[in-house]
Amino acid sequence: MPASLPPRRRRNALAALAVTLAACAPGFEPAPCPPSQTSAPRTSVVSSAPAQSPAPATRTPVQLVEPGLAGGLWPAVEPEQAGFDRAALERVVRVAEEKETSALLIVRDGKVVVERSFGRPLRPIETMSMTKSIVSLAIGALLVEGKIDALDAPLSTWLPDFAKGKKAKITLKHVLTHSTGLQHGQGAAALNKEKDRVAYARSREATFEAGKVFSYNNEATQLLSFVVEKASGKPVDVYTKEVVFAPLGITDVRWDKDGAGNPQTFYGLAMHAKDLAKLGLMMLGEGKLGDQRVVGSEWVKDSTKPQAPSEEHGLLWWLRFRTGTVTVTEDRLKQLVAQSPAAEALRPLLGRRFPATAEREALWLELGAALDAKAREGLAIATRQGLVPYEHQRGELFGFAADGWLGQQLIVLPKERVVVVRQHEVAEGVMADDAYNQRVGYYRLIRDVEAALAPPP
Repeated sequence: MPASLPPRRRRNALAALAVTLAACAPGFEPAPCPPSQTSAPRTSVVSSAPAQSPAPATRTPVQLVEPGLAGGLWPAVEPEQAGFDRAALERVVRVAEEKETSALLIVRDGKVVVERSFGRPLRPIETMSMTKSIVSLAIGALLVEGKIDALDAPLSTWLPDFAKGKKAKITLKHVLTHSTGLQHGQGAAALNKEKDRVAYARSREATFEAGKVFSYNNEATQLLSFVVEKASGKPVDVYTKEVVFAPLGITDVRWDKDGAGNPQTFYGLAMHAKDLAKLGLMMLGEGKLGDQRVVGSEWVKDSTKPQAPSEEHGLLWWLRFRTGTVTVTEDRLKQLVAQSPAAEALRPLLGRRFPATAEREALWLELGAALDAKAREGLAIATRQGLVPYEHQRGELFGFAADGWLGQQLIVLPKERVVVVRQHEVAEGVMADDAYNQRVGYYRLIRDVEAALAPPP
């Protein structure tokens, strides 16, 4: 398609291509959860119908604070007082409501700016895989107490059956960085079928060398149930309640166990939004909330910085980066041309830099406009195979999060001194499958909160 087409026709004709290519192009946004928890790209479609002036619309004022969710722990203030743009923050609340959010709490500098339960009852909600991040705090506490010597200790310290073969090289840190190399399912289905989930996790074989590959692993994380109990002398739910929750005044939690009585550590912990916020504020305080120290400051720093082999993950905490850029490079273009010679037509785009947004429409419109129909088809095929003509430059690390299925989130933005909690509770009898997850997961929440932060005067 010639680039000389009128901009409107060109955009319309390439919109579908942009969506198709963008949807299968890797490496733009961090995937904080398993692939099924990543939000699908969105794009706008320009209609060919004559434009009509929209009728004036009046919006019902958005309620930002619905007293009760935070339990009066922190004073509520107007958004402007806390450095937020009210209109942008109201949009966050609208989207949260559309996404069937059960609890949304935003705290900045110890002041509540959003506190909504959307009419739903206040009770502990299943945190899903956020449980993993919270269990990591128990590991940090054990290090402070000297009950675990070091993260580099082999798992065989607590699991003698790991003393031979490839398993002998697996350390506690490998569990916390999802790099054990142990066999695991694509999700939690296989693990959930087991009565004794610790025994099942222990039976998994090492399929590749520990520390080399990041692979999100529920089975390996369930081993922490056993490790914490052996190291502390108490089940992980009891130990965590005593050393993490009690100092913060967290009392109303529910912790699921498997059929053998093992507390689950890959998911299964239900908590109130206000208590998750306490954990976020403790992490913001580098291990302390007020006068209460829960974990060491070094543990928090290590947990929330890139840990090999993944630059997007710390120690069972996910990292959040500002939107980066992508640049068409010579090396990447050569690889693509070797697969699809017609891609040579993209050479004029060498060195061009584009925002690496989730939609990434600008880049794909430029790429599509430089190729004819057959070449565009070839580019789509190559892209699905991972061949793209650009390199991704990551944006600045600006936060970290505990994430879970269905968009459960505890987000901490240290420089902005912001803590965000978002929860969704599944109604009884509802099948929470991938389609349901996509419908209710608010996966752009961190971007929208960031956009609502008013620039300094």
